[in-house]
Amino acid sequence: MTPEHLGFHHRHDGLWCDDVRLADVARAFETPCYVYSMARLNFQLDRFGRAFKNMNVLPCYAAKANNNPAILSHIAACSSLPWGMDAVSAGELKAGLAAGFSPGRMIFSGVGKKDAEIEFAVEHDIVLNVESLFELEGIIAIAKSRRKRARIGLRVNPDVDAHTHPKITTGKKKNKFGLSGSMIELALKRILETGEFIRLCGVSAHIGSQITDVSAWRIAAGHLVQLTDSISESGHEGLEFIDFGGGFPVRYEGETEPPGIEAFANAIRDAQACARLASTKNLRIIVEPGRWVVAESGGLLTSVIGVKEHFVVVDASMTELIRPALYEARHEIVFEGHHELAAQGDCFDIVGPVCESSDVLAQDIRLNSFPKKNQLAVILQAGAYGFTMASHYNLRPLPPEIVVKQDLMALTRHRQNL
Repeated sequence: MTPEHLGFHHRHDGLWCDDVRLADVARAFETPCYVYSMARLNFQLDRFGRAFKNMNVLPCYAAKANNNPAILSHIAACSSLPWGMDAVSAGELKAGLAAGFSPGRMIFSGVGKKDAEIEFAVEHDIVLNVESLFELEGIIAIAKSRRKRARIGLRVNPDVDAHTHPKITTGKKKNKFGLSGSMIELALKRILETGEFIRLCGVSAHIGSQITDVSAWRIAAGHLVQLTDSISESGHEGLEFIDFGGGFPVRYEGETEPPGIEAFANAIRDAQACARLASTKNLRIIVEPGRWVVAESGGLLTSVIGVKEHFVVVDASMTELIRPALYEARHEIVFEGHHELAAQGDCFDIVGPVCESSDVLAQDIRLNSFPKKNQLAVILQAGAYGFTMASHYNLRPLPPEIVVKQDLMALTRHRQNL
């Protein structure tokens, strides 16, 4: 496949995903539907491997970004670089295990793990990232009752501003995530007291998503390395990893090209090289990319219902893609027959049928001709936090998901009604 035909693109006869025409997808499965390019996914996986070449890294894919079973299985089977998975619920843990991820390469994060979820992770020897003292006590009690030794990491809150959207920042004191300085000391003391049931395997931090300020990420990484040194010096031996989190950015419509994954890999190299202890320098590196892996691989395929003044009404909505309504996110949208947005021409808002004024998928889009009924369009950069955040609001069915491999398309999730 030539580079210009990688993922979503125009040809003389319409919109394509890899070597599958999107009109054929629409005829087979109707719209709205999610379509994923496996070629684009492979491109991202290969680029990640090159960026972290010669580093002792375990990338743990953040399944909350996209939990499509075919995508999970594809990442789990990556041969060029073994991948693990980051999960935030028992449902994601079970999906990861079903997809082929090894329990030893899975991380369970989240501020509100229920007892049953903790029990599941302990039984499968999955590392739990501890985010509170009450959670630590719950893990100790469950491990004791099960006569197990739970493997844990400590997720710390470094109070670093990631300079990203307020709704996706996670590393400030005002955020609910992670342990602050005083709580870290209490947690470390408690771990030493209960070492029969708890094994501290690593230290973790995650300061937010869509981080375009690499300097903020460097500060957090440096803080994490220094803390790891201090923990090792305080009697906690046998640490296995430092989990630097994720937040690697992708470019959405109207944004400048963000820093590449290579810049974040270099920040980790530099931070770990500054460790005081040789043991810290040699720890396995864990990172948790999600959006960066899958965003560009996915598109939301939709059809025009009609045009009213400056509104183009399509059959996709905020129930399929809530990011524009929730985060004011701007996704590129391409109409079949419009190879590029017009510099001149009529200006439209692309809206859905949901009974909410916030059901706007794109604003101020210039097109060189009026869209027609049933005309196809694809909303790009929708592979992350698209289907996973979809809802049945207005009793709308969840959209089907279709995976494209070269010139083949496969339905991986059916349209789901309540």
